[in-house]
Amino acid sequence: MTHKGRSGTFIAIQGGVALTFLVMAVTLAVPGAAEQQNADKWGTITTCRLWKCPGCGTVLEKGALGKLVQPGQPASRIVGTATCGKCGARYTQSDVYGGRYDYDPTAKEQPENAPIPTQVSVVVFAIGSEQGPTQEDARRYCSKILTDRHPKSSLVNHYVIGFRGNRMTLPEGVALYASLVSEKKLPDLGDHFDSFAGSGPDGKPIVALFFDLAEGARQEIVRTMRHHVDGLKKWAAGKPGYGITEGRWEKLFAEEVLAFASACALSQADAALRDGKHHVRSMTFPGLYVAVSVLPSIDDRKCQQLLPGGYTQVLDGLLKESGWLQSDRDFAHWIYCYEGKDKHKIHLTFIPAKSLSANPNVWVFAKDLMTKSERQRVGIE
Repeated sequence: MTHKGRSGTFIAIQGGVALTFLVMAVTLAVPGAAEQQNADKWGTITTCRLWKCPGCGTVLEKGALGKLVQPGQPASRIVGTATCGKCGARYTQSDVYGGRYDYDPTAKEQPENAPIPTQVSVVVFAIGSEQGPTQEDARRYCSKILTDRHPKSSLVNHYVIGFRGNRMTLPEGVALYASLVSEKKLPDLGDHFDSFAGSGPDGKPIVALFFDLAEGARQEIVRTMRHHVDGLKKWAAGKPGYGITEGRWEKLFAEEVLAFASACALSQADAALRDGKHHVRSMTFPGLYVAVSVLPSIDDRKCQQLLPGGYTQVLDGLLKESGWLQSDRDFAHWIYCYEGKDKHKIHLTFIPAKSLSANPNVWVFAKDLMTKSERQRVGIE
């Protein structure tokens, strides 16, 4: 299958913000008769100066780029290994300089510890090939790609498409997929959450797009969160400080915050049901700390029993972790109670930044998860 349309927009969704300089020895292979053959296999050196360690997410610099090697040269000219300065993981120089781990700091990112979807469809463009693997091998081929990239995810649907050209960028892959969907040659799988360009399991170059199939469930969680805050607004309207606090609640619905909170609730729900325990994850955003708990029950009394020491002990620990006392950030704790499909509800604790304590403001507690003595302790009964 061939296609000439190659324009489009790519948004990389991966975490990592720290920049670490990498000290590495770069050895150049002597050009020979096989150089063009190797160039076809590994591609060319990219213009991107940064790459990200897949193991720990640390961002590193390509120290030899523009000095010993130049963009556009065959990546196969660089031999040896690159070592991550943080975790010590080792990668081939040809993969690093050939763009397999390129990092774009201007791209939109997913929080570093955001969960990975568990059910995924994969679209693979096999570059330099009239067709991809045979039909019987296609699923195994895509399963290997998904396992290498996201080992905790399971493959649902898979599509391998031969691409006659000898090079394809990630934006071109996204644009080609969109065109094939519009031509009804591929199904619309929704918005991709991750993309990859590099060598496939057989060593041949590919572009792979990964699609999260749980978006519907995540949107239901988002609707529940919004409905809960709408109820809080009605409850708090007219209270001293409500005007200040209402605006701060809106931080909960910033795109990156909402994506993190809803994905955390979704990804932890099944695990909580399996082991019957409290699960919690947290993330700090500009001016806001967010923790998301999941409890495997919608019965408030059972939820209380799942929190050893009570909810206030959990709250105290999260407040300390957030640095609320020493910072100028708001504190939010979502508690998603889940017993299976269509059996869920949500609680919220929201404490405005300590810097506002001199002025009237509204504090919200997940009081239904507190015992009477806990409510008395925090002064809400």
